[in-house]
Amino acid sequence: MSIRARAVGGATAAAAVLAVVWLTRGLFLELPPAEAFLPACLVGLASVVVVGATARQHLWSGGLVLVLMTALFHLGLPAVVLLGADVPERYLDYLPLWFARDGQTSVALWLTMAGLAAFALGHALASAATGGADDAGLSPAGGGLPADTGSGAGADVPLAGVGLVVTALGASMYLGHVAVVAPALLTGGGGKRLYEATVAGSAAVSYGTILVSIGSVLAASAPRGTTRRLALAVFAVFTAATLAFGSRTAALYAVVTVVVVLARVRTMPRQRVAVLALVAGLLLVSGVQQVRDEGVGHASLGDFLGSPSAAVAEMGLTLRPLVETVGWVEAGEEPRWGHTYLVGVQRFAEGMLGLPRPASSDDQRFAGVLSRDRVEAYQIGYSIVAEAYLNFGPVGTALFFCLLGAFFGRRDGVGLGDPVSAARYGMVLAAVAAHVRQASNITLTSVLLGLAAVEIARSVAASRAATSPERLPDRGGRATPRVRTDRAR
Repeated sequence: MSIRARAVGGATAAAAVLAVVWLTRGLFLELPPAEAFLPACLVGLASVVVVGATARQHLWSGGLVLVLMTALFHLGLPAVVLLGADVPERYLDYLPLWFARDGQTSVALWLTMAGLAAFALGHALASAATGGADDAGLSPAGGGLPADTGSGAGADVPLAGVGLVVTALGASMYLGHVAVVAPALLTGGGGKRLYEATVAGSAAVSYGTILVSIGSVLAASAPRGTTRRLALAVFAVFTAATLAFGSRTAALYAVVTVVVVLARVRTMPRQRVAVLALVAGLLLVSGVQQVRDEGVGHASLGDFLGSPSAAVAEMGLTLRPLVETVGWVEAGEEPRWGHTYLVGVQRFAEGMLGLPRPASSDDQRFAGVLSRDRVEAYQIGYSIVAEAYLNFGPVGTALFFCLLGAFFGRRDGVGLGDPVSAARYGMVLAAVAAHVRQASNITLTSVLLGLAAVEIARSVAASRAATSPERLPDRGGRATPRVRTDRAR
């Protein structure tokens, strides 16, 4: 079946699911929360299947990564309850504060359903619009990549070199701050409270995280070589160090993005490897949570290995910010009309201009700060669904996710094999992936800085080309200068 045929079928299915979700809203909201879990999880599963079927890269595509992350982070807890799996004991006192709260939980589940179905619809429609033109010229053995992968114009851009510099700078900023403020974290001590106190409101941590993400994407997009391997090695060291003291935000979203970017510029293993990687990732998420609670020095091997159900339950706690936001809106909270998405760039400009601004941890313009200050026993960041709802209401939330899905549906199948295109794509994916379970404090800033880094790398390549003699390949494939042989006439 062609890409376009699959996409048209997926769009039809997603439109039907979204219509059912919307038309049955009143009936759904009358259900007790426990009875709403099953339809919510079924809609989430259907959305994931549609995106996976219509994305050219299937399990290696950015669109699938986002819809799967959104589903796990918002429907993970209902799924664990439905399957009868044990909820970790550390949440037994926390869940009654908000989970299955009358009315608001059902609204939160409905918003999640609408967002996921709208994302699948937008993704499928965009895939259908671009799939027919892209069916030709693919290498069946190359996972949908063109046969000349990596040989496009972007192959001469020094993405790896710029990536190495940016990754090393970001890692130095982040780990340097931790080493000065809380060295116990680097030696296996500390725990959740020390970790949160160390990273809260730190510009070095925030911008270090952004730079590491940008640098790793640049390196992953580059052609193979020593500089690329060195940049990815620095990223691996940073990832291991931050995971060891319980930080997932610093590296895990970048790791996911790096894998997707690699799939755009090289042939990837079979799809079953992606499934195994997902299970391993769930185990890692659970293990990192335990390390953050207890400190690496007090975690056992079982804590490190974790369990998939515990990981899914922990990820599902992202539903709480959405439940709380529903409560704010019902209490009369005014829509923000997109302002929370722009605050990060606004603060960046204020800093560059020397204008006064509150500390990021106290800036009430951020949705995440509102959540932390208003929520009892606050334990989690924020939510991509909650922030869309806070800004645009239910209809705007569906439209937001439909447009987001359309963007990735369009870009998932365009520019495969082109390093520069892969780098640009990765910058957007990394920022949005990090936003799934936290406020958009640095989302737009990350995208803009990442795209600027790509342009810097392109400018370096253009400068080199302008100052170097024009070169032609010799018979052995090596580049040799072209010599002018103008004759006087």
